[in-house]
Amino acid sequence: MNNFFRKHSGVFTGILIELLLAAALCAESYANPFEEGAHLFKTNRPEEAIPVLELALTRKDVDPVAYIYLAMSYDQTGRREEAIDLLKKAMLVPDADRKTIAFNIGNLFFLDENYLDAQQWYSTAIEEDEEFYTPVLNRANALLRQDKIEDCIDDYEHFITACPEDPQVPTIIQLLALLHEELAAREAAKADAELAAEEAILAAMREQERLAMERALQEQMQKEMSDKLAAEDAALLNAMVGEESGTLAPQDTA
Repeated sequence: MNNFFRKHSGVFTGILIELLLAAALCAESYANPFEEGAHLFKTNRPEEAIPVLELALTRKDVDPVAYIYLAMSYDQTGRREEAIDLLKKAMLVPDADRKTIAFNIGNLFFLDENYLDAQQWYSTAIEEDEEFYTPVLNRANALLRQDKIEDCIDDYEHFITACPEDPQVPTIIQLLALLHEELAAREAAKADAELAAEEAILAAMREQERLAMERALQEQMQKEMSDKLAAEDAALLNAMVGEESGTLAPQDTA
């Protein structure tokens, strides 16, 4: 969990996650497994619904919403991975409600705290229907959990623009104010860090220049000292040669 979410979790929890959306089915009788399974699911009997819905999916021309009911029944009985796999298969079924299926896959990944996959499936739902705004809100929540502040701000603002009458809008507006403060603080901290880094680089460069000058001065002094010693040695050598020449000169015996 990122630091921003942890700090403001009270606000975030006020934004409800729309979960497990499925088309309503009004059936007066249970003449087939789908209708019976749908009734069992909607009356909160997922364990009983599972075998009936599994049977329904073996029938020809079954209503594709059976996949959603069965997947939700799997999830409610602790079989989330099977639920996700089933819904992925349902995405390929002709006439399936792809936006609702993708949305529910996103919800299952969100519940599993796999926020990246949740984000991607919410995006798929939005691509299926750009006027389906609930996955926009849920994607914003998934982005926030990944600490993608700028992206989640865009989605929250998109949602409140598209759905201004939604009862969650006041809470989202409150959260947006906090997010903008957080974003401004991060940008300021980033600017400070960049300035500090630039100053550190300049200081390092100045130190390198100072050391280079010291080395050059030291080398110059060493050269001058070496030249001076060489000159003194040469002068001493010349003097010694001169003395030896005077000592060895022949004397006049005339």
